[in-house]
Amino acid sequence: FMERAGRIRVDWDAVIPKTKPILRQLSVDDRGNAWVQRETGTTTVLEGYDRAGRFLGRFGLPYKVFRYVPPVLKRGWLLAVQVDSLGVQSVVGSKLPAVSGAALK
Repeated sequence: FMERAGRIRVDWDAVIPKTKPILRQLSVDDRGNAWVQRETGTTTVLEGYDRAGRFLGRFGLPYKVFRYVPPVLKRGWLLAVQVDSLGVQSVVGSKLPAVSGAALK
């Protein structure tokens, strides 16, 4: 409406990307931080947000998390189920980086 009224001009291609990341899971750790799990094809990426909704950063896992079993985030660790190409399931753990306000790598 505002654009048609001539008050503002919006570049919708810049505002809304053509491809959107796939959201797989939402988990909360023992400190109350929310972790959004996204898939990138061969790996899993976690994006952290604190209780106030501030973005803490992005952390890539070296494996793809099994989507039907939510990961457990506790005491700085992520425990998840990984499924290999033959369908064999195994539990894997990854140490999460400290999220004291500094951006994750």
